[in-house]
Amino acid sequence: MINSEYEIDRTEFVERVKNANDKFISIHGCAGSGKSVLAKKIVLDEEFVVYARAERFTEEKNMADIWQCDLNDVLGQISGKKVVFFIDALEFIADCASEKIELLQSLYNLASKYPNVCIITTCRTEDRNAFIKMETQFSIATYEVDDISEVELNGICSKYPVIRKLRE
Repeated sequence: MINSEYEIDRTEFVERVKNANDKFISIHGCAGSGKSVLAKKIVLDEEFVVYARAERFTEEKNMADIWQCDLNDVLGQISGKKVVFFIDALEFIADCASEKIELLQSLYNLASKYPNVCIITTCRTEDRNAFIKMETQFSIATYEVDDISEVELNGICSKYPVIRKLRE
């Protein structure tokens, strides 16, 4: 959203990710590129979404403390309904001690046991390297948020003359 009134249409990106039907997804992009908004749009129609900012992983020592419950117990009781974990802003744990990344890895280990559990994360592109091993180990599908296209920029310029003048 620009100025809370103009939304850049990223439907194609959202549909591409949804149609791929990946179990583990990571959305990468520069700061302010819309990673979190796109992830929210991807999980919008899901019945069960379990959300946390990545900072929660820096504050706690185990997953039960992040969500105030035993996830293994909860997932066992849901009996096959799809559950999506949405972990936003992984860059906050990229430079932390290894046990914080291992805490995230334990979530992937848990999710791997359940065919109905998916994980979607967002991370700034420049911090992605901290998670390469995990991406490989769990076959995490990665999607890069592109820069604004010419078509998108034309739409923005139509709405905001000041941006059109800057572009010229």
